[in-house]
Amino acid sequence: MALVSPGVEVTVIDQSQYLPSASSSVPLIVLATAQSKANAAGTAIAAATTKSTASKLYQVTSQRDLVTLYGNPFFYKTTNGTPIHGYELNEYGLLAAYSLLASTNRAYILRADIDLADFVGSISRPSGEPDNGTYWLDTTNTSWGIFEFNASTGEFTNKVPYVLNDATYVSSDKPKDIIGNIGDYAVLAYPQDLTKSSYFFKTRYNTWVAVGSKEWLQAVPTVTGTNSNPTLTGGNTFTITIPSDIDSSGTVLSKGTVTVVVPGAPNNTVDGVATDINNKYAQYVEATVISGKLSIAVTANPTDEVKVPRITIAAGSGTVLADLGISAKTYYAPSFNINPSARMPLWTASQTQPRPTGSVWLKTSTAGNGLNINLSKYNVATGSYNTVNVPSFRTSDLATATLDSSGGASIPKDTVFAQTQEVYDPSQAVVLYKRLATGATVVTGSVASPTITANNEINVTPTSFSKSNEMQRSIKQKTDIEKWSKHFCFIS
Repeated sequence: MALVSPGVEVTVIDQSQYLPSASSSVPLIVLATAQSKANAAGTAIAAATTKSTASKLYQVTSQRDLVTLYGNPFFYKTTNGTPIHGYELNEYGLLAAYSLLASTNRAYILRADIDLADFVGSISRPSGEPDNGTYWLDTTNTSWGIFEFNASTGEFTNKVPYVLNDATYVSSDKPKDIIGNIGDYAVLAYPQDLTKSSYFFKTRYNTWVAVGSKEWLQAVPTVTGTNSNPTLTGGNTFTITIPSDIDSSGTVLSKGTVTVVVPGAPNNTVDGVATDINNKYAQYVEATVISGKLSIAVTANPTDEVKVPRITIAAGSGTVLADLGISAKTYYAPSFNINPSARMPLWTASQTQPRPTGSVWLKTSTAGNGLNINLSKYNVATGSYNTVNVPSFRTSDLATATLDSSGGASIPKDTVFAQTQEVYDPSQAVVLYKRLATGATVVTGSVASPTITANNEINVTPTSFSKSNEMQRSIKQKTDIEKWSKHFCFIS
């Protein structure tokens, strides 16, 4: 009834809260996620997201249990990081399950046999599921083992290269010059000729050269003076000596000592000295001027005859060496060294063969950012990639001996290894091989009842560790070797 003044009207509102009674039922949530997602820790595939676990019922007892099995709920964002609300591919079902397990300790989860990642738009043609046995080189998580030496500090710096897995960015078997900056490194990781280089360096001329090549030696000076545009006295001299282990009868340059003379005015400059050096050496030694400083490069690749390319500079007449800022001593060419951590190059000034800044060590052991090839193989039954172990060996002989000390016959089919090239053959830093079959090597001709010409020959070359079934080292002998790049499904 209405209040009649004067008076007091009182209203009572019951705001009591009561806990609901325990539910006797266990919820069932049917959801969809991307297939083969990473678990919450990002260390492995979430176990319940593989193809083989689709439509399999799981009882989940906690939020931790849920994200371990299904990974974290994934929600898409725009390129600038803005969440896309209401997007059909967001994992709302998984989020609902996560929220539910905040208030209950049990739920049944069933993941539909749908891979949400397959529905993401793409500008390229859909390719479907990879073939069974397809190899995937994960170029993002592969460590390439490139360490650049600094002669001033005596330390190595790990260099993370550009990884090119598309021929669009390659021209004439090297990266296109529009890619990267001066001083960068690059790795070609796409199907290519085994004889071509895979590690590249971008020079001060803004061009890519193969690490270890003559062009690389030209771009990484053996010695550079410390004085820029000094005043030189015409007629002053110094000598450059090529070591005596150079084979003058072969393709390598002649040995001996030449005298470099500072030209008379007006050519008594650093450019004039560089010109005099280049006029006396057609190859093996090349002089350039960098920021007004004399730079001398030894351009002979290491070979069996020239194991340590070097020059010796000695004073002649006058003060030209002091004027240039170059000490009289032996200088060793930059080196491209391919070795594990246990054989770290000794290149500092206190060593017997110090190397200049820009020398490169390809560390083939996995520790400390060394070469660690992240390779996986697709299993159509599970719908996921399985990790493949890829040890590194300098030769196939060593790989055979290490993998099977009895000679190679027991090496399992599909065993893989990375062959790192010889020190004197930097043309291809790393080549991947796989074992085609287990057991004896059998070669069967394709022509029935052939006519064979008398005195014709065929050469059969086994490795030193196996009379048969060896992993042949020569790329021309493909009985047990297959070029890895034929099988890779590359991503970046």
